[in-house]
Amino acid sequence: MTKDEYFEWLKENRNKEERVAEKVVEEVLDDQLNKHYYTDYTPYFRPRHVLSFERPDGNKERIEFDLLIWLKHGSNSELDRIVSVEFKELDSSKVIKQAILRRHFVTYSYVAIKRGAYIHPEDIALLAYYGIGLVIWGIVPNEFAILIFPSKYRWQSTNFLNIEWIITAKLIDILEFGMEYIKKKDKYQQRNLFSYGGEEDE
Repeated sequence: MTKDEYFEWLKENRNKEERVAEKVVEEVLDDQLNKHYYTDYTPYFRPRHVLSFERPDGNKERIEFDLLIWLKHGSNSELDRIVSVEFKELDSSKVIKQAILRRHFVTYSYVAIKRGAYIHPEDIALLAYYGIGLVIWGIVPNEFAILIFPSKYRWQSTNFLNIEWIITAKLIDILEFGMEYIKKKDKYQQRNLFSYGGEEDE
């Protein structure tokens, strides 16, 4: 369906999480326009789209997307983009997990969370790592949606990996320093493993 058809569909079918879906969609499309400024795309919408497939072990899997947006390129289908939007009111951790599970199937991914919902700091790190965009929406005093940070084309952030590498390297330094301290301490005072932090064996 077209954007106008989707907006009409919302009038009869929206739930609480989709109360300002129109404004969320406009923010997402604006972000995509900035990414592909000189490219001719037409958006088509598939709300509550269900993807069914069979896993290698033979079990069937079913994944439902709150909203899929197919950005159809005007002349080259290889440049088509699939964008997902997951809506939620308060349970930010749940919607972020849902977006991560669906990230593999789409080109860009966004979560739309109501203003005032608590977002755990570690969930922000997960959004950055998987390149998932964040939109905050609200209804008081007026309906609004604001893009907090955009989705990335790649599912994995190289910047986050660099941070992870630095943290890992720092932990290794700390552990090595700690082991050197223990060795030096042992050099002057013979103690067994069980005596650290306790009393020496007789």
